Amino acid sequence: AQQAADKASQEAADKASQQAADKASQEAADKASQEAADKASQEAADKASQEAADKASQEAADKTSQEAADKASQEAADKAAQEAADKAAREAADKAAQQAADKASQQAATKAATEEASEQATTKTAEKTGHQTDKQTAHHSDLKKKISAAKTRRTLDILDSAIDRHREFKGIYDNNGALAVNDEILVLASKTARFNAKEQGYHVSGRRYLKGLGMVLTRVEAPKGTKLPKSATELSGDMKNAKVDLNYLFLPATGSVSSADTAYSVADFASKENLNLRETPGIRLGLIDTMVDRSHPSLRGKAITAEDFIPYDMERPEGHGTAIASLLVGNEPSVFRGLVPGAKLSAASVFFKLPSGKVAATTESLILALDWLVRQKVRVINMSLSGPPNSLLAMAIRRVAEKGIITVAAVGNAGPVAAPLFPAAYPDVVAVTAVNKNHHVYLRANRGSYIIFSAPGVNIVAAHYGGGYRAVTGTSIAAPFVSAILANEANANKSLNQEQLVKILEKNTLDLGTSGFDDTYGYGLIQTLPPAD
Repeated sequence: AQQAADKASQEAADKASQQAADKASQEAADKASQEAADKASQEAADKASQEAADKASQEAADKTSQEAADKASQEAADKAAQEAADKAAREAADKAAQQAADKASQQAATKAATEEASEQATTKTAEKTGHQTDKQTAHHSDLKKKISAAKTRRTLDILDSAIDRHREFKGIYDNNGALAVNDEILVLASKTARFNAKEQGYHVSGRRYLKGLGMVLTRVEAPKGTKLPKSATELSGDMKNAKVDLNYLFLPATGSVSSADTAYSVADFASKENLNLRETPGIRLGLIDTMVDRSHPSLRGKAITAEDFIPYDMERPEGHGTAIASLLVGNEPSVFRGLVPGAKLSAASVFFKLPSGKVAATTESLILALDWLVRQKVRVINMSLSGPPNSLLAMAIRRVAEKGIITVAAVGNAGPVAAPLFPAAYPDVVAVTAVNKNHHVYLRANRGSYIIFSAPGVNIVAAHYGGGYRAVTGTSIAAPFVSAILANEANANKSLNQEQLVKILEKNTLDLGTSGFDDTYGYGLIQTLPPAD
């Protein structure tokens, strides 16, 4: 029994121990399994999170990259489109110019053939009658040369016009205070002058035949690394009947704007200063200035022909030219009246705004404007502008004077001790200074022995572009008084040349300052001439 009891007890203990061991083993296994599951789950979660983050990051990067690519692609497309448009515009302009040139050449060739055939017929007739001479043969050869030269000049003019539309302003060169267009040299020559820039290593960038002046204007580029003045000197060499100079800049001879309560109209001075013109019909005036606002009430409907001579696509101001034009031909009944409102005015626009904001005109534009005004058959040209001496401009104005046209210019507003300004200081120009209502010279006016006349130029009412009027001051305001009087008297006395007419007016001035001629007032305040008996 004891043995059975021990055995049973032992079996029970073993069983309990086994069960306890099994339970502990099961719990340990469960715990290990749970920990492994948790760890696996965590790793899976971390991996999934990382993959999601990587995917989001990649998608964001892809999106940014795509947007950048799209933007770059769009910009490239826009640039390509713009370049294509610009190229198409240039090609269209060049094609049109070439077609016009071809047409002109064909017309010139047809004309040449017709005239040559006529000349040959004349020659054959002369041979039959025994009157053929060496002189006729020479004339025949000369005629063919003239036709060929005319055809070439016309073609060049057409092509240059197309090229000018695409010109860019190259910047400014400062030659001891005198401003010029950078890298450009101008050559003004007679038709017979021999000039070949290429032989001297210069690139010709433009050439114009000036029919009015009977000259040729050539624009060349200075070689890289050379000083402009030195290049101009080298280029000139010993050329005859030609001038070489820089393409200098000229400024409007603008003074200041005055307060309205001190303003004086043209009518005020006309009645007080013997400037009341008895206007003669058929007066033709020329103006070289800024653009003119022809829509202004004082200028609307007037006989004004305008032409633009600015080669650059830059802003054209209108203020100065509008004021001067109104003083010459303006008329708004019961409001404003200019000096010769019935005159025909040819207005040449030459001024443009520089990148700095200042207003300037090139020598090239001034010469082209002078040539056009000669062809417009004006009697007097008003130039209310000033700048440095320029041999080409002097040559052109000399040619203008030889054709019986009077050039009037403001002396400038640089001050009493300033150096002479041009074109006023040229001997072929009638230089004008400004005085106020008390006959005192405008304080900022230049002085010099080249001054011819004084005229009202302080607090004068003139048209303001865009509408209305304002009082303005400066030697440029005085110049129109002299231009109007000279044009009116020249029209009434067609037999008098410039020198004779100016001499008569010099003797008829109101003497100012020291007795007789002086460097401040010239011969004195200009007056209208008494009517002829």
